[in-house]
Amino acid sequence: MYLNALGYEIWEATKNGYTAPSTPITDAAEKKAYENNLKEKNAIMCGLVDNELVKVMNYESAKEIWDKLKSIHEGDMKINEAKLQTHQA
Repeated sequence: MYLNALGYEIWEATKNGYTAPSTPITDAAEKKAYENNLKEKNAIMCGLVDNELVKVMNYESAKEIWDKLKSIHEGDMKINEAKLQTHQA
């Protein structure tokens, strides 16, 4: 909800990802995308406890952080299937 409140571009970039350019940013659109990624990373990381922050602090994009946190909290497909099997038994 908070990322949505920061703006449409913020959440869209979190969903779609961001790749930092290898050369200095000169284009206004690239600069905006870079700034949005930093805002996203800040918003996500400010809400994390220390042990979660350590797991994601080296990621470059908010999407990478978001995906890692999803994996941590939701588990991967095999873990989810095992949980489902346990509950069905």
